[in-house]
Parts: sequence; C-alpha cells; structure tokens
Amino acid sequence: MSLHYGPSPHTKYPLADQTRLVFLKNIIKNPNIIVGDYTYYDDFENPENFERNVLYHFDFEGGRRQEAGGRRQEAGRVKGI
Repeated sequence: MSLHYGPSPHTKYPLADQTRLVFLKNIIKNPNIIVGDYTYYDDFENPENFERNVLYHFDFEGGRRQEAGGRRQEAGRVKGI
C-alpha cells in the first residue's frame, strides 16, 4: 500500500497546467548543483533557465557543490551564491 500524496517528484511539472513551475531536480544539468526531490522553482519568464541564477559557482574552484534542501521553493529572479 502506497501512502504517496501529491505530485510525483519524477515529473517535470508538479502541476500539469502550470508550465512556469518545475521540479528542479528534473531540469538541472550541472552535476554540482544538488537539489532535493521536491525542490521546485517558479519563474514567469522561463523556469528552464534556473541555472542562470546561480552566481559565483566556478568549475575552477575545485568542483564545490551547491545544495538546496529536499523540500524547498525557489522564486524567479532570486540569485543564489
């Protein structure tokens, strides 16, 4: 018996009719940015461009990872350090 409630974290859009809201784990391509299964991002312009908001993450720094919690919401136009 499954006790799963809410959207599957394996889908791109938590709400099928809201394409400006995405689960980040399913769109991030940089392996040094780690987010939880239920971390989501809302952006009026294009949620697929989340990585443009990650500032000061340089590959030459030894590949340090940036992590966000397992259940977190990221707002559009907010910059991460």
